Amino acid sequence: MVKIIDSAAEIGCNTTVVDEEAEDDDCQHLVFVAGNAMEDDGEEETKVVASESDYRNEHWARATAEAKVCLGGLAELVKALVDNGSKINIMSKEVYDRGQWPIDLNHKWMIRGANNLKGDLYGACPEVPVKIGDIIVNQHFFVQTSAPYPVLLGMPYITAVRMETKVMNDGSHYARIRSLDDRRSVQFLTVRPNHERNRRSLRDDVARRGGVFPSSLLEAEVHTKYKVKPVATQLPRDSQYQMESAAKEPELRDVRKIGHKFTADTLSQLQIGGGGFLTELEKKVFKQMIARHGKAFAFSEDEIGCVDPKVIAPMVIFTIPHVPWDLKPIPVPRALLSKLIDLLKEKMSMGILEPSMAPYSSRWFTVPKKNGALRFIQDLQPANSVTIRNMGAGPIVDEVADEFAGRSVYSIGDLYSGYDQFQLAVESRDLTTMRTPLGLMRMCTLPQGATNSVAHMQNAMHKVLREFVPKVTIPFLDDIPVKGCAEEEKDETMDELTGCRKFVADHIHDVERILQRLEEVHLTLSEAKSRFGVSEILVVGHLCGSFGKKPNPVKVDAIARMADCGSVTEVRRFLGCCIFYRMSVPHYAHVADPLYALLKKGRKFLWGTEQREAVERLKRILQSPPVLQRLNYDCGRPIIITVDTSPKAIGWAVGQDDENGVRFASRFGAKILASRQREYPQVKRELWGVRTAMRTDRDLLIGAHVVLETDCLPLLGMIANCTTPDIHMLRWIAYIRSLNPELRHIAGKVNVVADMLSRARYENEDEMLREAEKEEIDVWCRVRVADVDLDLLPFREYLYSEILREVGFYLSTLRRREDWNDAEFSKVRRKAYGFLLRDGYLWKRPKRSDGDPLRVVDDSDTKQELLKEFHESLWAGHRGVWATYMKLKERESLLALRIRQLEKREEDLADAQQKLKEARLKNKGRFDRTHRLRPRPIQAGDWVLVYDSTLENQHSTVRKFSRRWFGPYVVVEARDNATYVLCELNGTQLRTLVVGKRVKIFKRRDGTLGELSEFLDVTLVPEEEATEDDSLEHEVENDDSL
Repeated sequence: MVKIIDSAAEIGCNTTVVDEEAEDDDCQHLVFVAGNAMEDDGEEETKVVASESDYRNEHWARATAEAKVCLGGLAELVKALVDNGSKINIMSKEVYDRGQWPIDLNHKWMIRGANNLKGDLYGACPEVPVKIGDIIVNQHFFVQTSAPYPVLLGMPYITAVRMETKVMNDGSHYARIRSLDDRRSVQFLTVRPNHERNRRSLRDDVARRGGVFPSSLLEAEVHTKYKVKPVATQLPRDSQYQMESAAKEPELRDVRKIGHKFTADTLSQLQIGGGGFLTELEKKVFKQMIARHGKAFAFSEDEIGCVDPKVIAPMVIFTIPHVPWDLKPIPVPRALLSKLIDLLKEKMSMGILEPSMAPYSSRWFTVPKKNGALRFIQDLQPANSVTIRNMGAGPIVDEVADEFAGRSVYSIGDLYSGYDQFQLAVESRDLTTMRTPLGLMRMCTLPQGATNSVAHMQNAMHKVLREFVPKVTIPFLDDIPVKGCAEEEKDETMDELTGCRKFVADHIHDVERILQRLEEVHLTLSEAKSRFGVSEILVVGHLCGSFGKKPNPVKVDAIARMADCGSVTEVRRFLGCCIFYRMSVPHYAHVADPLYALLKKGRKFLWGTEQREAVERLKRILQSPPVLQRLNYDCGRPIIITVDTSPKAIGWAVGQDDENGVRFASRFGAKILASRQREYPQVKRELWGVRTAMRTDRDLLIGAHVVLETDCLPLLGMIANCTTPDIHMLRWIAYIRSLNPELRHIAGKVNVVADMLSRARYENEDEMLREAEKEEIDVWCRVRVADVDLDLLPFREYLYSEILREVGFYLSTLRRREDWNDAEFSKVRRKAYGFLLRDGYLWKRPKRSDGDPLRVVDDSDTKQELLKEFHESLWAGHRGVWATYMKLKERESLLALRIRQLEKREEDLADAQQKLKEARLKNKGRFDRTHRLRPRPIQAGDWVLVYDSTLENQHSTVRKFSRRWFGPYVVVEARDNATYVLCELNGTQLRTLVVGKRVKIFKRRDGTLGELSEFLDVTLVPEEEATEDDSLEHEVENDDSL
C-alpha cells in the first residue's frame, strides 16, 4: 500500500487523475493500490482512509511481501507476491501452462491496477492447491496473459489463512499463517532487511508514475482563500514545469565561420619583435606564420570564439540546498543609462546574456575600463555562499616566474575576453540572474567572481594545452606565455629552411603549434594584448628576460608613490603589495619588522621614525632589486644555500655557480626569531636557522645535489656526527641530513649576504652603510668557490686504504669528491658516522657513552709491530688471540688521548666548576641542614627541646599534631651513652632518660642559653632508675626545623 498524504481538494486541483467524487466532504485522503495490485475495471471504488501524518513531510513506500509457494502439481516452488490491496488471486499464463489445471475460458475480462497498467484475462482456475510450509489451502485464480509476476495472492488467500504481519526494527517483515482445520501455524520472511523498495520515495517514484504530484512541488500554485506571498523555491526539474526561455540553449560561436582574415593593415598592428631583437627576415617569417592562423585571433568582440563543448564541457555550479535570494539592485546612473543598455544588448547578441525567469536576483554594476568603455561586474556573493567549492587553483606564481626566467626568446598571447569564451551549464545559469533595465537577465558564460570560475578556466586551459605544458608554455588563466630555450642553450646558427636563427625558428614552430590548437577548440586571442618574438615579457607580475627575473617596474613605481600609512588598514595594504615580491627583497623580514609590529593584537597604532624608515627602505630596495636567475638542474652543478643566524633573525640565500664559477642568486629569505628561540645557545640557534632555511626552500633542494654553507664550524661537525644529546636538535639534524647536503665552511667575511640578512639594525645608518647595502648582493654573487679559504682538518691519508681513505677525506673536508656518484657518497657518509678524526688519525667511535674511542690502524707494518710487541715481548707472555686484542685496546696511548682532550677543555671545566659553586651557594640552606656541624656538644645546664611523637602516631592524619617539640627543659646531666637527664624549669626532674637524637638546643630570644643556677636545685635521679621510653625512639628533626 502506498499512501499519498494530501487533501482531496488539493489533489483535485493539481492533477486530472482523481474523480470529482473525491471532493466529497467525507473523503479526506486517498489510498492507491501499489503497482502489483490489480482491480476489475469499473467495479472497485477507490477507498478512503484517514492519516495523522503531516502532508509536508516526506513519505516512503513499503515493499510488497514476497513468498515462495507450491502450487498443486508443480515440483518447483513459485515466487508469489502477497498484496492485501488486491481483491483477487492472479497467476501468469506461463505458470498455468506448467500446471495445466482445469480452467474456465468464459472469463475474458480486462483488469486495471492503481498504476494504470491494464491486462487481459485468459480464464479462471477454480480450486488450485496453494501450499506454504505444511499448510495447504485451495484458492480460485484468474490467469492473466501478460502478468508482470508469476503469482499474486490477494485478500481471498490472506483471509483464508488468517495472515498476520510483523514488522521488525531492521525493516524486515514476517508473516504468520494458520490452518483453518487445526491450530497449526507457519511463520516465514516476506521482506528482507534493508530492502531497496522500503526507501522508494513518493516524490520521485510513485507520484510521477501515478500522475499525482505532492503539493510541496507546487506550493506556489496551492489554492487558498487567504492572500499569501509565493514561496521562494527552486523550479522543479520536470520538463513540463521548465520555462521555455530557460530551456533554449544559445548557439555556439564558431571561429571557423567568424575567423578573421589578416590584411596588410591588421598584420601591421601585431606586436612582433621589438628593440631590434629580431631581424627583418625573422619578423617576416613570424608574420607569414601568424597570417596562416587568422582564425585564432579576434580584433573585436564580434569575432571572439567559444570553446567547443566536446572538448571543454560547460561549467556546472553545484550548490547545497538553499532558499533563493532577492537582492535589491544597485541604482543605474542616469548619465550612463544609454551606454549601459547598448552594452546589455551587445552582450545578448554575443550570447553572453539571455532573458531569465528564475526566482533569483543578484546585484551588479559597471566600472570604466582604461579605454573608456564600461566593464560589466556582477556581485555573486550570495551564490558563492551556497556553492560547493572546486579545489582547483592556479599555478604557484614563483614557480611560473622561475620557469620563464633566463630564456632566449618569448611570446605571449591573451584570450580576448577569456571568461566569455567558456560556457556555463544551462542548469546553473539561474544562479546568475539579475535585474536590468531590459528585464531579468542571466549569464550564459563564466561569470567573473564566481567561486569555481578560476578553477574551471585554469583546468580547461591545461586540458587544451596539455601537450605543451610545461616544456613550451604554462598557461595562467587567459594568459598563454610561450618560452624559448634557455639563454645558455640557444643556437645562433642559421636554419636552412627559414633563414632564421635556429632558436628563433624553433620558437616560431612552438607558437604555430599552439595557434593550431586554439583554432581546433575555437578559442581566440586578442591581437592588441599579444606579443611575439620579444626579448622580455611580463609573466605573473614579474619581468622575465635573458637576464633572469625582477619585479614589474610599473607595480614597483605604484608602490613607491604610496604615501605614509595612517592606520592599520593602510599598513596591511602596503605590506600586501610588498610581500608579493618578498623573494626579491634580500632582508624583507628585518626591514618590515617595525610595520608588522603595528599589526599585533592589542597594540596601539603609533607611526614614528622607525616605521617611516622601514617604508622608505622597502621602496628603495624594490626600485633597484637584485636580478634573480633560474636554477639549472641539468648542468650537474650543485645548488648552494648559504645560511647565517644572528641573535635576532635567520637569513639565507639560494644560488648556483655558472660555468665560469661565478655565483648567481635565485632566491633570498629571512625570518625573525621568536622570543623563545632567541634564548637558544649559539650552536642550537644556528642549527635551527639551517633547518628553517632548508625546510622553507625545500622545493628547490629536494632531489638535487645540495651544498650547505655556513660560517659556524662547530655546527658542521654536529650535523656530520650527531654529537648532541638534545632530542630536538637530533630531529633537526635528521631533517637536514634527509636532504643529503654537502657541508662546507666559509669565513664570516665571505658570508656577507646571509650575515646581512640575519643581523637587524636598530640604530641610524650612515651613508656608508646605505651605499654598502647595494653592493652586498653583488659581492656574494661574484664570489668563487675556489676563492673561499676553508679550514681543513689534517688527515694522514697515506696510512689508510680504500673506504677508510674516503671516510677520512670526508671528515677532513666535509666535501664530496667530484668522481663520487650518489650511491658512493651515501655509502661514505654512512660509514663516516662511526669514526672520528683527531691529529690526522681515524678513531673508532665507542659503542657506549662512557667508552673510549679506539684508534684505527690500517697500515700493515704498524699492525705487525703492535702484534709482535703485545705477543712476543717478555712482559706479554705469549698470550692468546683474545688476550692480545684486549691488551691492545687498553694501550696507554688511548689514555693519553683522553688526557689531551681534557687539557683542551680547561675552560669548560672551569666553567662547570663555577656553575657548581654557584649552585651550592644558592642551595646553602639545604646544604647546611644536611651537613650540620654543632659548635659544641650539649652540656649540663643547656636549655633543650624534646621531640615527642606520641600525638603524631595517634593522629597521623591531622597535620597540626605533626612535628611536636616540647620544652624547654634543662639538661641536668649528659651521660656517656648519649642520653641526657632533663628537668623542667621549676626543677622537677623527668623520670626517664632522653636519647640525644631526640634533643636539640633551645635558644632564648636574647640569643643566650639559660643557666641552671637561675632555677631551683634539683636532685639527680640514680642512674639505675633511669629507663628509656619506647615512644621516644624515633628520629628527630634538624636544629633548623623549629
